[in-house]
Amino acid sequence: MISKFFLNSLIILLYLTLVQGYIFELENSGKKCFLEDLPPNTLVKGSYQNYQPFFAIEFAIFDPKNQLMYQKGSITSGKFSFSSETPGLYRFCFTSQNYKKTFGSSTARINFIYSYGKFSVDYDYLSKEDNFNPIEAEFRRMSDLISDISSTMSYMKEREETMRDTNESTNSRVLWFSLLSIFILISVSLWQIVYLNQYLRKKKII
Repeated sequence: MISKFFLNSLIILLYLTLVQGYIFELENSGKKCFLEDLPPNTLVKGSYQNYQPFFAIEFAIFDPKNQLMYQKGSITSGKFSFSSETPGLYRFCFTSQNYKKTFGSSTARINFIYSYGKFSVDYDYLSKEDNFNPIEAEFRRMSDLISDISSTMSYMKEREETMRDTNESTNSRVLWFSLLSIFILISVSLWQIVYLNQYLRKKKII
């Protein structure tokens, strides 16, 4: 009983890590984007629903190179899936184009859910195909999820190290630029003092 409770609790924690869900409102001519930093070769699945179909809402997905991967206009509800070929930030964008004012509402209400990694795998289907019993299927799910979490954490660590190196490099450049700026300001100030002194002497003011 305790082990089952622990197993379910761990699954819930992993679920909260790899599954994202949003319910939000989008005004007319508004735009809302969600960003997800994905490792390479990661399966992503999701769904969306527009609760105000009289709003013309466009949904689009962009890869880290800002290339359009998926686009659908005037959405009501639908699903999508893709595999991340390039690591980096992926954008999921909803854009409101117009609506019929006769309905009174000035905003669209949208439900957006997506998951990535092993949570996108249909284990019920796999267990039937491989003739797994429920316990074996659950352990396979857990093993895959833990492996997925581990690889994701490794990817995030690499990204963090890269960003830290970039930040340190940027900070170093900012420091040298600041020192150079101070040197230039002091030099210009000294030049102004010397020039003003020479000018006053030439005019016999001092």
